[in-house]
Amino acid sequence: MLIDLMTSHSSTLLQHRPFIRYEAQYGIVICLTCNQGYQAGSIRRHLVEKHGIAYKVYHPVLQSFEQQYPLSLAQSWKSISLPVDRSVSIEGLRILPGYHCGKCGLKTTNDNTVKKHQKKCSRLNQVSLQCWNVTKDNRYWVVLSTPTALAESAFASHGLPSF
Repeated sequence: MLIDLMTSHSSTLLQHRPFIRYEAQYGIVICLTCNQGYQAGSIRRHLVEKHGIAYKVYHPVLQSFEQQYPLSLAQSWKSISLPVDRSVSIEGLRILPGYHCGKCGLKTTNDNTVKKHQKKCSRLNQVSLQCWNVTKDNRYWVVLSTPTALAESAFASHGLPSF
């Protein structure tokens, strides 16, 4: 669900496009300007500190999320589940180049971690990754970010090799 926070008191930024998006399945709000996801407490701080949005502007919007959907906003990072690997990318979140280990499941965007990990496991593949928030919750999942990747996934489900 996209919400445009346009009001007579909102900043110029808010007057031109939707500003936040709610992923009801996960209880997370995505800031479409920063391309990061936030749980309940941190989205409030983020909107005020990063974008200067007043409580009276954002509070009714967040309240409507909680009233309209059976899942409320997640209260902690640990309570937020992740999409399954090889899912379609989530609108509004960054798509990051990274690596996935087919042997142990490691997912990372860090080249130093990859170098160290290659000594233990040899099944690292380059993939596209997403996470809710690169600084607060960098648990990654593998995404299919292009039409080509989606087509490859369809072939893989028919027994052809995949990563």
